[in-house]
Amino acid sequence: MNWIKVLKILGPAILMVVPGARPFISLIVAGMQLAEESGEPGAKKKEIAKEAVKLGAEAANTVAKKEVLNPIEAVMVADNTIDAIVSVTNLITKIKSQ
Repeated sequence: MNWIKVLKILGPAILMVVPGARPFISLIVAGMQLAEESGEPGAKKKEIAKEAVKLGAEAANTVAKKEVLNPIEAVMVADNTIDAIVSVTNLITKIKSQ
């Protein structure tokens, strides 16, 4: 099972239990997938993911013509959850590959 497939399953499950994360689940998972596909090292990947989350929230607001997602809050939630999601995803991927 590859890392991105595990992320798509575990990311939303983990974020469902984080207070305030639900509105940003799809943005965070998509941002993490984009970052993983970039091939950049860890810290750079996190910055790519957070920027993608911010841009996604801004795009949602543009389409809605009002603020439906707070970009600052979205980035804060992403920043506080990405490391945990990566750790759990890495653990499950490692176990599945043994």
